Amino acid sequence: MRILLLCSSFDSLSQQILVALDERDYEVSVELDINDANTADAVLRFQPDLIVAPNLRRRSTMSGLSNVTCFVVRSGTVGDRGPSPLDWAILSGHSTWGVTIHQATDELDAGTVWASREFDMRAATKASIYRQEVAHHAVDALIEAIGRFQSGRGAPLAESRHVDVGWRDATRQKDRAIDWDRDDTGTVLRKIRSGDGSPGVLTELGDRRIRLYDAREAPGHQGEPGELLAVSGAAVLVGTRDNAVWIGHAMDRAS
Repeated sequence: MRILLLCSSFDSLSQQILVALDERDYEVSVELDINDANTADAVLRFQPDLIVAPNLRRRSTMSGLSNVTCFVVRSGTVGDRGPSPLDWAILSGHSTWGVTIHQATDELDAGTVWASREFDMRAATKASIYRQEVAHHAVDALIEAIGRFQSGRGAPLAESRHVDVGWRDATRQKDRAIDWDRDDTGTVLRKIRSGDGSPGVLTELGDRRIRLYDAREAPGHQGEPGELLAVSGAAVLVGTRDNAVWIGHAMDRAS
């Protein structure tokens, strides 16, 4: 079977999907979803039996391609919709999360679900969860969905339609903004982890406007909220309302 792997970016998830498809001897072509013309040309040239699109982001991508089934690999649970599912899951403090394989339609994240998986959330950065739990379970679910597609079984009845729990817009800096006087340590950690590794969390420390990454709790330390308490190598210790956090990496706002 010929599969076109249509990527917004050739990131860790796309790479793991490519390896899994190659191992199963599918004929795979990789294309970046840059614009409609480029995508349409890739489909015309390769003539795929199936398109696999990790984290499809553009509403117009499938315009004119309705004759080819496209599976979207999404780092969100069944019924969750919007472009920042993992960011919101971390910000909201979900204890479990998931991935879905759904069929692309003109409406983003609203197509038939072919497979899904759930997993326990770790207290970790978005980048770490994406590379590990999301990638592992997404590949597993995708292989199941492709097997259903090849055999003609179709989507499982229990998941044949989305239960729409609502659209959430892309996360913005104001959604992650830290209120050092009011946010407890757990809240500060969730906000920073939800933007790590991109785009970071913009905040003010001292007299500088910077982006924060790589935060971890610092039990036994306490100071005024937002106060710089100590330095250890490249890391700085910052007070929170009830404790303190180590910030492993920071960048100037303009970086």
